[in-house]
Amino acid sequence: MRLLSTSAIVLGAALLLSGCAAGTVPTAGPTANVPYTGAPRPAATSKPAPAAVFVPDGTAAQNMPFFVSVAEQAIAANAAVSSADVAVLESQNGFDRAAIQFTYSRTAAGLASDSSSVAVLVGDECIIAQFGPVITGVHGIVLPALAQGGCLIGSQVQRP
Repeated sequence: MRLLSTSAIVLGAALLLSGCAAGTVPTAGPTANVPYTGAPRPAATSKPAPAAVFVPDGTAAQNMPFFVSVAEQAIAANAAVSSADVAVLESQNGFDRAAIQFTYSRTAAGLASDSSSVAVLVGDECIIAQFGPVITGVHGIVLPALAQGGCLIGSQVQRP
């Protein structure tokens, strides 16, 4: 008898609780219990960012967006573009060819490098863009020039 009454209590509690889950849960605020109609949300009205431009007498910070955009466009046109080709494109778009450095896009074994860097000295600062098959997009940064001059260091650093 005791087992029967305990079972009845548990069954009753389960039924009560299941009734709570079967209904809709009201939400707070003015949209409570309003069904979704599938109507599209209004489009964002923000204007697209202006295109980056080269500032001939500008600082590294002013020219970094343009430097990165040149690399992005090169990669968009050819995902396997070499860093040497990006360096040439940078010089064709206004940056001083003699101030540009880059790292190889291929290893000594002929494999694609995980990442490549292209840099340009602007005054006493460097714009450095890094990209490659293991990096999403192009990452740019402005850093102080190296004490020995230039922006990149190592035996693999080249000039266009």
